[in-house]
Amino acid sequence: MLNYIYLSCFLAVTYARVHHLIVGNLVSPASLYVLEFDDESLDLRIVSNNSAHSPHAWITFGKQTKEFIYGASLNSPTIARYKLTTDSGNSSTLQLRLTGSAVNCGGQTSAFVLAGQQPPFDVYSASWPGPQACGAAFPASARDDDLGGGPRYTWDYGASSGIHGLALGANGTTLYSADLKGNSVWTHRFVGAAAIDGGGGVGGGGGIEEVGRLFARDESGPRHLVVHPAGRYLHVIMETANELVTYELDGDAREPRREASVFSVIPEAHSPRPTVNPRTRALLGLNSTSYWAAEVALSPSGRYLWASTRAHAASEVGYLSMFELDADGAVVPAGRPGSGAGPWGKGPLFIVPTTTPGGIANSVSPAPWSDEFVAMTDFRTGYVQIWKMTTKKMDGAMDKVGAAAVARVDIPDGGCCANVIWYD
Repeated sequence: MLNYIYLSCFLAVTYARVHHLIVGNLVSPASLYVLEFDDESLDLRIVSNNSAHSPHAWITFGKQTKEFIYGASLNSPTIARYKLTTDSGNSSTLQLRLTGSAVNCGGQTSAFVLAGQQPPFDVYSASWPGPQACGAAFPASARDDDLGGGPRYTWDYGASSGIHGLALGANGTTLYSADLKGNSVWTHRFVGAAAIDGGGGVGGGGGIEEVGRLFARDESGPRHLVVHPAGRYLHVIMETANELVTYELDGDAREPRREASVFSVIPEAHSPRPTVNPRTRALLGLNSTSYWAAEVALSPSGRYLWASTRAHAASEVGYLSMFELDADGAVVPAGRPGSGAGPWGKGPLFIVPTTTPGGIANSVSPAPWSDEFVAMTDFRTGYVQIWKMTTKKMDGAMDKVGAAAVARVDIPDGGCCANVIWYD
């Protein structure tokens, strides 16, 4: 008989039973919700509903203390900043207060915001949908509640560019940009005070310089990206191709040079490069264009990558997948532990269907204390869901790894949900 047990070997250190998350709305109403999740009872509930400056397509914590949250918006050409407050340090009373906002570069909207985790702790954004996208670095010191009144410095991308995702290199001095409209990945390097210390607000020293631009093949559509802590590999989720492409970074410029591996994030029958013959695919109605990949995120141990894919049709569901990484950050093809990754081999540990299509936003956010939990959102269905890694055990032996939805809270306000971040 087939039994299901939760996979304890994937656990990182567990610090608490109750954890708090924050999720924003993609469109109006402009709200930020604080949620509470109990990892024993698997209860997920809303703690507070906080008014926001505008709906935020993406939110992120600033610095390492999680004292501030920054939000980018598709409705307003600004980056907003919020201060987190609690009653006597009780996380269950967590609330957010708007402390300031600043106009983005070129007066353009943005789909992503990223905070540096080492000096000068700048906050970075880039414009979406473009064209003629630009990037901006905002000061983020405690004395600059108003984000310094504007960017410390800005930079330009290509004439046809629209940037949908950003990632910092392992050394914190390299910035990678996913140019979804321009089908490319940009590499920039911080210079001067931008790479060392704050430089003192607007007009301070330092800046950024372009290292290179790598075009993805076949209009793959780089959407979001993440760098492994070892600093050797850059993982990019391709929206149009429905693939996870891993690039090897060169030793000096930290620039992506070649594809180390390419893996589908949808089942093989739907893949752009399937083994199912075209006639059978047509008879079954299988089509990779029915899906668009959404997100890639690293587990806290750095050993696993979560990826999500959305369905275009409301009658279909999306997919959640997981990949195992080696110590250097390369993908380990499933079934061949320790072997080198090669293009179009079998990569994911699993690909499981989600419960809904995923809508426009189907982001995943791994829990910071454990590899086995991940939060997922859906817009427009309007919910936050917690998924937990599982294994199937047959005749006393491990069979395969999977995942199951274990908690859900509905937020049917018409605007939820964009991405979610874990506070504790």
